[in-house]
Amino acid sequence: MTTSGSSTRTTEDSAEMPDSVLVITRVGDITADLVIRQLDERGVPVHRFDLADLRAGSLRVTAELAGTGRRWIGSLQDGHRDTDLSSVSAAWWRKPSDYGSRDGTEQAWMTAEAEFGLGGLLAALPDVRWINHPHRNRLADDKPRQLSLAAKAGLAVPATLITNDPVAARIFVARQTNGAVYKPLRGGPRTPEGDRLLLHTELVTVDQINDGVRTTTHLFQERVPCAFSVRVTSIGDRVFAVRIDTQDSEILDWRADHDRLSYSPIEIPAEAAAGLAALNRELGLVYSASDWIVTPDGTWTFLENNPNGQWAWLEQHTGLPLTSALVDALTIRRTTT
Repeated sequence: MTTSGSSTRTTEDSAEMPDSVLVITRVGDITADLVIRQLDERGVPVHRFDLADLRAGSLRVTAELAGTGRRWIGSLQDGHRDTDLSSVSAAWWRKPSDYGSRDGTEQAWMTAEAEFGLGGLLAALPDVRWINHPHRNRLADDKPRQLSLAAKAGLAVPATLITNDPVAARIFVARQTNGAVYKPLRGGPRTPEGDRLLLHTELVTVDQINDGVRTTTHLFQERVPCAFSVRVTSIGDRVFAVRIDTQDSEILDWRADHDRLSYSPIEIPAEAAAGLAALNRELGLVYSASDWIVTPDGTWTFLENNPNGQWAWLEQHTGLPLTSALVDALTIRRTTT
């Protein structure tokens, strides 16, 4: 905390209270298990929970901002841990499930109170290293914004149109000499059972564009000639690039052919690495998973930057130390300055 009239900032006494790491994710998250196992091996106290635990009553939160105090004092408790909020040095906002149903007036109110209460409290904790701060994640997930910031950072980006005008869409698609694609602006919707639908990038022709385009905004892009794809995982100032090759040259979205892919580590060009670092700084991201196309002439073209993209399968196929890098980022010691 910072004391008035002094530039000295002190941290919690680590001899009395070791730094703790929060992991906010859903049950059955195997990727989180990898990180928690390594945190345990390093002797770091970890408190894992899900937002849905609050609704179930298994998570208890108590925090007080008293008098002229400068921070929230309290704890998070469940059947496994009792974590003092002032001991929290880092938090990994992984993939928590929703608090619960938004159906009905009372349920919608309870959901909002939980999200703004627990979510707002966690976001307000001082001196916590977030990977990533949930507010930053939400803003960074905005594709129009990230594409414009990527272009501003000097990265090559595809020609892109966002519209609900079928005439404008046909004109744009007809203008693309290598063809055009349609892709969703966000991940696929959830089914009534709670499963996420995976929507892939698809080729689109002028004849396929009809008046249904008017009902919502759509994202169209030029089709970028692809020699191979790359997934770049950025963790702090460390960058891990993996080349992804498909057996079918006509595949537009490698996720559609997941079982027949091959992977190999690759060096990201300095110019692309510098542009990506500038983009992540602008977005306020410690972690990101970005997708790229490398054209036959060697141009690295930026497609999108996922602030919470998957990475564990890349470590499995390549041996890159992604888990260790993430654990390193979560365990940077709070210092006295």
